[in-house]
Formats: sequence, C-alpha cells, structure tokens
Amino acid sequence: MRRFWLIGFLLVLALFLFAGCGKKPDVVAKVGKEKIGLEEFKLGLSKEYGTEKLEKISIKDRKKFLQSLIDERLRVIRARELGLDKDPDFVNEVTARTNNLMAQRMYEDLIVDKLIPESLIRTIYDLEQKRIKVVAVILGYKNSAKIKNDRSKEEAIALAREIVERIRKGESAEKLSEKYSDAPFLKDKKGVIDPYNPGGLDPAVDEAMIHAKKGDIVGPIVTENGIYILKVVFVQNRPSGQTFEEARQDIKRLLYQRFFRGEGDKFYQQYTEEFKKKVGAQLNEEAIREFVNAVREWAGKNPGSDDSFPADKRKLVLARVGDLEITGDYFISQFRGRFHRFYRRYMDFEQMKKVLDNHMAYQAWVQIAARRHYDKIPEIARQIEALKRNKLKELFEQKEIREKVTYNATEVMDYYEQHKQDYIEPAKIRVWEIAVKDKQLAQKIYQMALNGKNFQDLAKQYTEKAIMKKRGGDLGFQTKNSSTLGNLMNKVFEAGPNQILPPMLHGAYYYILKTGDYRPERQKTLQEVRGLVEGYVKRKKIMERRNKITQELRKRYIYWINDYLVRNLG
Repeated sequence: MRRFWLIGFLLVLALFLFAGCGKKPDVVAKVGKEKIGLEEFKLGLSKEYGTEKLEKISIKDRKKFLQSLIDERLRVIRARELGLDKDPDFVNEVTARTNNLMAQRMYEDLIVDKLIPESLIRTIYDLEQKRIKVVAVILGYKNSAKIKNDRSKEEAIALAREIVERIRKGESAEKLSEKYSDAPFLKDKKGVIDPYNPGGLDPAVDEAMIHAKKGDIVGPIVTENGIYILKVVFVQNRPSGQTFEEARQDIKRLLYQRFFRGEGDKFYQQYTEEFKKKVGAQLNEEAIREFVNAVREWAGKNPGSDDSFPADKRKLVLARVGDLEITGDYFISQFRGRFHRFYRRYMDFEQMKKVLDNHMAYQAWVQIAARRHYDKIPEIARQIEALKRNKLKELFEQKEIREKVTYNATEVMDYYEQHKQDYIEPAKIRVWEIAVKDKQLAQKIYQMALNGKNFQDLAKQYTEKAIMKKRGGDLGFQTKNSSTLGNLMNKVFEAGPNQILPPMLHGAYYYILKTGDYRPERQKTLQEVRGLVEGYVKRKKIMERRNKITQELRKRYIYWINDYLVRNLG
C-alpha cells in the first residue's frame, strides 16, 4: 500500500512539474512567468557550440547551457522587481525600438511586398542553389535607365536579334560581347560572368534564367535597364545551406535596394502625406524661427553642455503629430546629451524645417502602425520581448553588480605583491639585421661590417627584405622569446651587446646580425602596472559578486525544467 502511494505521489509530482512548464511540449523551462522555448534553446545551443548537429552535444553541456539561460531569466525577474524596467533609458530604448519595428514592418507590408512578388524571391533563391557561368551581351539604348547608348530602343532590339542569330550559327559569344556590349563591367571580361549572380542584372533576366541549361541562348530580354543576351556555358547544383525562409528576407532586401527603391520612394511619399493628414501633423514655423534664433544666440556662448540651453526655448512647440508635441526639449533630448556638438546644423531655418518634417513623417508612420496594432504581430512582439530581456539583463549587470563593486588601495597592493612575477619586464637587446639568400654575399657583407662599414647603410644596400631596406635593418629591442628571428635570438643574447654575428641560415635567408644596447630583466613597479592590477582586482570582485547573486537568485525563485526535452531536443 505504501509503495502504491509513493508511485502515485511521484506520478502527481511529475505531472505538476510538466504543468509548471506551461503544459506545452515546446517549453524547455519556466522561470516565474518567463518561458524558455525549445526553438530558443536549440538555436542557442547551436550558436554556443558551433554545430547544427545538436545530438552530438552532451547532456551535461545541454544542461549547463540551459542553466545559463535560466540564470539570465532570473536576473530579468529580479530587475523587474527592482523597478529597472521603469528606468528612463530603458523605457526610451524599448519605445524607440518598438516604433522602428512597427514602422519598418508596415513599410514592408504596404510597399515592399506589393512591389516584389513572392515568385521573384523564390526564383532568386532557386538560382542561388546553382553555380552558373554565362557569356553576356548587354545592349543599351537612348532612354534606358541604366545601360546607355545613342541608338534607339528599336535599333537595339534589332541588333540583339541579329547577335542571337550569329551566336546560334556558331560565332563566338565572347567576341560579340567584346564588340557590342555597352556595359563597362563586361569589356575586360569578354562578356564572361562566372558565377552568374542572381539579382545582379535585372529581375526579368533572373526569371528567364531559372530553367536555363548548358548551351542555351537566353534572350534577347528587353527591359527598361537594357537588353540582355546570355549564352549558358555550364550549370552546377550548389546548395547554399540556407532554407528559403532563412534567405527570404535578405533576398527581398537586395531586390528592393537594387531594382525597386525608386518606385518604393514614390509610394512612401504618397502614404506619408496620407498618414500625416490622418494624425494631424503640423509644423509651427513661428516657433521654429524662434528656436533657430535661440540656437544661434546659444552658439555664441560656446556651450559646453546641453544643460545650458535656455529653459524657456525648450518649451517651444515646434511641431505636432497626433498627441505628440515635438518641443525644443524633445528635439534636444533626441541627441542624448550631445546636442552641443551638433547644434551648428540647426542654425538654419530651412534645414530645421526639413529635419522636423522628416521626423513628423516618421512619427506619422509609427502612430498609424500603432493604431493598426503592429506591436501585437507575434514576430514583432517576440523581438520586443527579447529586447526588453536583454536590456534588463544589461541594466541589472550594471546597477546591481558592476556599480556596487568597490576595492581599496590595500587590495590592489596585496594583489600586486602576490603576483609580482606576472609583471616582470624580460631582458631586451637592440638588434639590426641584413638578410640575403646567397651565402657568399652574406660572408662578404659580414666582412665589410667587421671592417667598419656602417651596418645600417649596408642593410639599406643589400638586405633582400623590402621593409628592412627602409628601416636600415632595425628590428628595435627584442626579447629572447621574440618570434622575429626564431632560435637565432639565443645566439644574439649569447653574443651580448655591441657585437656583429657571422652569417647564420634561418628559413630562406642568411642573416648577418648586429646587436646594440642591452636592457636587463627588471621588476615593473606598481605605479607602472596599476591600471592592469586594478582591472584584474575589479574583474575578480565583479565575478565573485555575480556568482554570489546568481546563487541567491537560484534559491529565491522556483523554476522548472523539462528534462525530457533537454535530453531528446524534441
């Protein structure tokens, strides 16, 4: 009966622990309300150990890494309890990042995704999984957006068709490209593009190339940028290692910047005007003039900090965007204490108007995105939450660990006395070298040096190392363990100061060496190494305090681990 009760108790306990992990099979651990998901854990493991084969990571290492994630979450929980999430810098940074994420995502939804079809992104990705070599002929015409030529578009099309026929009949595509291509980058290459770079020419070319095989002649492809003819030399499968979803965003960004930015800018202006009307964005030109005049007057006083800017001018309302008042104080605060370094840019009324108008446009996008609840999009919400955690960890580290660590002069002196051997400057000797590959020449130079010829002049004349010619063979002061001349340094120290050593072979050269002043080994004083010693003492105490707090937090809060997932990784 007792055994049955014990089994039942353990079963209930196991169910309770699993419930503590959120009753979800993808939760590896739960710390208070903070959850560590399976994907976060696996991605972190992959980065920590530099491998995608997670099954090769030992259970011990998995648990060690998971504990580090739990410790981070514990610091986040404690940081919130201490009110660090109310810190003005934290709030401002999270707000700014949230605004950026919302505005960027809405821009992408309204403009980028409308201009770039998913099929084109897929085409670029599929092409990136191959290595293709082509010979290209690119023709320009009068009104082409990129490749220019005096011929008309119709004349260019007719020439392109002629070139295709000539290639089909066996003429060299390289010679035809060299003769007719208007694209400067093809001239020296005789038309060869190896490898073909998806997204490098024109989207229409990429779409035409997707099914191309060795020997195919693709084109003529008539675009607004030029007319393209490509002969395919070879095609090889070469997987990139990235999934489509992993590569998708980078491909879309590349396409937009190269081919769609101009059209996107037009849409942006249209949406911006619409959004500014919706939120009621308005400049206050009278206040702007007054602010600019105040900046000019302030400039004449050589401001050393932002604090000296007149308080009454800070209250000026320069613009309004919805409920947001852009005051002088708000504007200055955007520089985070550095307005006094950049104020000269804002002593011109028109320039100030332009800057404020751009900021109003940005705020209009942010406010419309907020109205449309872009911050609730799961991907954005996850990024915001990750940002909050990272910033709270940083704040906790700074305010609860680093700023609370102190040390005194006695501790610094004690550490120095206990580790004096770490601060010994080794013996040094000044060395000059002449390096030549001919043994007889080396012997000749050695004799000239012995006979009183200036060693540095000899080095400038004979040494075969270009950099040493300019320096007259001067290697400066060297230690016995210096890697400059390898085991020859032992011979140098045996010879002592102010000696000329006979030729010695080292690597490809025969070396003639001259020594100069000798500096014996010496103990560095505390004054010389104080910065290093204090740095070590401080780091040691920071580590001790961090470890102590970590142990305290582990005892203070309850957390659960899904041991099954840790062992099996889903």
